[in-house]
Amino acid sequence: MTRTRILAPGILVLGTLTLLIAAMLGASPQHGNYLSPADIQQTENPSGDSPWTGQSVEVQGVVTGVSPLDDFYYIGDPRGGAWSGVKVSGPSLERQIGEVVFVVGVVAESSGETRVEQQSVTSRGMGRLPEPSEIGVADLVGNGEPWEGVLVRLRDIVVASGTDRFGEFAIHDATGYNGEVDDEFFYSYIADVSDTFISMTGLVGYGFGDFHLEPRSDADFRGYVSSRPNDASVVVSVTDGKGRFLPCRLTFFPPSGSIDLGPDDRASGTDDIAYVWKDRQTVPVPAGTYDVVVSRGLEYGIHEQRISVGTGGEVFLNAVLTREVDTRGWISGDFHLHSSPSSDTGLPVAGRLQSL
Repeated sequence: MTRTRILAPGILVLGTLTLLIAAMLGASPQHGNYLSPADIQQTENPSGDSPWTGQSVEVQGVVTGVSPLDDFYYIGDPRGGAWSGVKVSGPSLERQIGEVVFVVGVVAESSGETRVEQQSVTSRGMGRLPEPSEIGVADLVGNGEPWEGVLVRLRDIVVASGTDRFGEFAIHDATGYNGEVDDEFFYSYIADVSDTFISMTGLVGYGFGDFHLEPRSDADFRGYVSSRPNDASVVVSVTDGKGRFLPCRLTFFPPSGSIDLGPDDRASGTDDIAYVWKDRQTVPVPAGTYDVVVSRGLEYGIHEQRISVGTGGEVFLNAVLTREVDTRGWISGDFHLHSSPSSDTGLPVAGRLQSL
């Protein structure tokens, strides 16, 4: 009589034949005896390499992150915890966060990062996302291997550097350790030293010898407080002559001195410029008096208005821009635009789209 026992999530043992032996012999797990992400990731090898490296595997997990560049996604165990996530190399734009997928592929190490090189994938509907594992920056930089590929959350974060030309910036928490945030996914935040966050959530990636946090979108940044004295607000609504909302650019001119809304390359406010991409958008500014120019390229006229706003105050700026040049049948644009991951700018793709 053959007895079936469960030794670990996703691994079945039939008699004395185990998937571990199958891996040692170079065999692929049988359909139904799939691995979990933790089975692939968990290792005692000092290098961090998976015990399944070079082996064909079948693994099932829930999608926790999707690359906007259509080249990778992450899957995890719904229970979360250490070792519970892994990166999958393969087309990603058809995947959805929360989708349960069954992946057939080969485990590989790429510059020290464990991943499954997808050969085929089957969707098994939507499932339950893991809750982010709460870790500290010390866990990320001091012993990041168990958290590679895992959805995690860091709390009480202070930004320790601006965004560099690779789209990365440094952070620390109460432990005093400095960690790194990368831009594998698209988000609009541009780092400013001493900004604070209640929390940052993301996947843990590895590259160039370091573990780092990869937030997936703006929603992964919670409780943002700017380090700049932007203690007042301008609420902006811009329409065309028919009452339709228009994205636009605001340029602030103080009667004397200068204004600095944020660091270079931040679409939401940099130097004396802010971009508005949604109706009734709030633009934080230092309290004061400003001559504001509202513009939208060469086709439209401009709107000029003086505003004054006190500390903690809010002022409304309503403008109508009229199209001055009829460009029907024509299109123009600057098609050579830089954003990360280009190495000469730290502006995220989301920020570049906003500035357009």
